[in-house]
Amino acid sequence: MRQQPSGIWIIVLFGLWVLPGCTNWSLEEVNLYDAREVAVPLFQTRFTMPEALTGGTHTVVVGTDGSVALEYSSQEIALTASDLFPVLPVGFPIPLPDTVSRIPVPTAGGWSIQRVKFKSTRFVLSIRYQTDQPLDFWLEAPNATQIGDPWQQHFTLPVHPTADNWQSPRIDLDGTIMDLPNGEILLKYYVSDQILPDPFTVTATFTSIDFYEISGTFARTDQPIPGGELPIDVFENWQGGDFAVDGPALSVSIRNSFGIPVSLYIDQLIAVDASGNASDLVTTAFPQPLPVAFPDQGEQGSAKKTEIVIDPDNSNIQALIQELPIKVIYQVHGVINPDLQPGPFFALDSSQVMIDSRLRIPLAGTLSSYQGQDTFPLMVPEYQGIQEAAIRWTTTNEVPLALAMRGVLYGENDVALGDLWQGWANVASGAANGQVSKEQTDLVIDPNLINQLAGAAYLVIYYEMKTTGSEPVRVYADQQIECEVGLKLTVARE
Repeated sequence: MRQQPSGIWIIVLFGLWVLPGCTNWSLEEVNLYDAREVAVPLFQTRFTMPEALTGGTHTVVVGTDGSVALEYSSQEIALTASDLFPVLPVGFPIPLPDTVSRIPVPTAGGWSIQRVKFKSTRFVLSIRYQTDQPLDFWLEAPNATQIGDPWQQHFTLPVHPTADNWQSPRIDLDGTIMDLPNGEILLKYYVSDQILPDPFTVTATFTSIDFYEISGTFARTDQPIPGGELPIDVFENWQGGDFAVDGPALSVSIRNSFGIPVSLYIDQLIAVDASGNASDLVTTAFPQPLPVAFPDQGEQGSAKKTEIVIDPDNSNIQALIQELPIKVIYQVHGVINPDLQPGPFFALDSSQVMIDSRLRIPLAGTLSSYQGQDTFPLMVPEYQGIQEAAIRWTTTNEVPLALAMRGVLYGENDVALGDLWQGWANVASGAANGQVSKEQTDLVIDPNLINQLAGAAYLVIYYEMKTTGSEPVRVYADQQIECEVGLKLTVARE
């Protein structure tokens, strides 16, 4: 299966075939008796590691000291208001037996509700009566306000209603704030300056119930939470070699805008490699359980943050990174109000618990051999009479990584035509002790492949990067790599 080119090699190698016109590299034409040598400048490029490492699922971050790291992040919404808002029954008539009635609000979803702000909550009244004169009917909720005014509704009840039953228009409670002492809705009705007919029965039927905000007490409740995954693509092209990363870290930030205590328990925290092998990430940074900070009463609309940093000092993350994981998987569950605090607590329709995970892999440490491969389509023009060909590669390197390459040419139907040049070629020495490395290498193209370049389909580049010596190194954002590349041809005279 062909692999897509990484950012570095798109910059450096694809231009080898399609970006002519550089004037900063030259080779004088040499007049020979039977042949002539021609220099074809191909391209010159200069880049830093942050510029070269764009793309993929990672972000390139630069520390305050200028050091470079790859960062992988994911955000998972662990809880939303729909998970914790109670679902109350609708669609059946609720009798108001007296002119002053208290309707118990059922305990639902762990809540014993003490105060609400209704959203899209609607009901209709059904009144059975008989009268010879219209009635001024008033319905009040003494513990409710709407836009700061006492909540009340007024209707004129007609004489002789059909089947002795009158039904109100739909009544909308949207935006109404209501206190529920003892968990009850207090409703009061009467007629102005008149005596209620006998019989006179009133029922209310809710067609929808929703909330902008609720507050009250909350029972201790186990809460399932969706799992999360953090993808890592830096090892997808990995072919082999040893390395040691200096200071990888996984930071977890939990933002909670519910005004309710929550504790989280880790059920699973693993790193998975490309073969599906899983290893536990063991850490003391995440206590079992982890209490999650929450906003207090009066802080509605704000969020509190709980932060955990898993690093080599409190975990085995450094060893796990050596196992080349392609993702980190976690599974947690929550307990709401684990210590049975009395409250009151609150939840808004916008409340949520968000888990933000960030894995940072510094470009620092040692690298004995990072081997990978990339595939590049070829568009090489046809030249006549070429006797010899070589790629001249001149590198000025400020980065402490040496680079060697091997190229294999492929024809149609994925048929390997052979190595484009012989074996591994060292094209760049790593900068050591802050010194700039400059190196020029001629990669002699296999004579048997010269005439097959124009018909080749693609080139596979195998590359190896490594540090020099045993001391850890660190890549910085201002370190540059400059490559000047040209094609040297020996062409038969006509």
